[in-house]
Amino acid sequence: MSNANSPKAKANDADAVAAATSGNVDKIRDILFGTNMREYDQRFARLEERLLQEAAELREEIKRRFAALENYVKGEVNSLHDDLKSAKAERVEADREIVREQKEINKATEKRAVQIEEGAAKATRDVRQQLLEEAKRLTDVTEDRFQDLATRISKESTELRDQGTDAFHVGNYDGAAALFGQTLAIADDNPGVWLDFAIASLSREPDDWSERERARQDGTAASING
Repeated sequence: MSNANSPKAKANDADAVAAATSGNVDKIRDILFGTNMREYDQRFARLEERLLQEAAELREEIKRRFAALENYVKGEVNSLHDDLKSAKAERVEADREIVREQKEINKATEKRAVQIEEGAAKATRDVRQQLLEEAKRLTDVTEDRFQDLATRISKESTELRDQGTDAFHVGNYDGAAALFGQTLAIADDNPGVWLDFAIASLSREPDDWSERERARQDGTAASING
């Protein structure tokens, strides 16, 4: 077998043909479009490069913005969390303050109630003491007045009885009976006066029969009472 018909020779020939064809295509394109085609290729290359650069910049910008947004959201969440913690702490402290104030109010109310109760008890004791003192004073005044009245009645009854005794001794039985009757009107607890009235009444001798009968009845009743 000759070298011209070997596979390697055929491959070299095919490469040569392809190279020649490619060169011919470039030549044909240069002939058809000339330098415009190369400018278009350069423009497309620059446009592609600029698009790739802008896309990369856009990705970086988007990454930066997302990072900033994430940081902002995290900051807001942390701030909200801090605000919630602060509000919770303030609420707890406010509840504690309310409890303390309520305790103080309860203590003050209890203290005031005790003071009012003690004041009421003291006022009651004072009023009771005043009433007792006033009752004692009135009792003393009443006893003094009663004693004075009793003394006056005793004196007056003694004077009336003495006058009646004098009238009886002189034979004035009507006058004696009247005087002893007046004595009994103010002091009917003395049996001796009842006896004097009975004797004086029975000693009377009025002219009128009805008067004599009345005198007898008075004397009998007086003797019974005496």
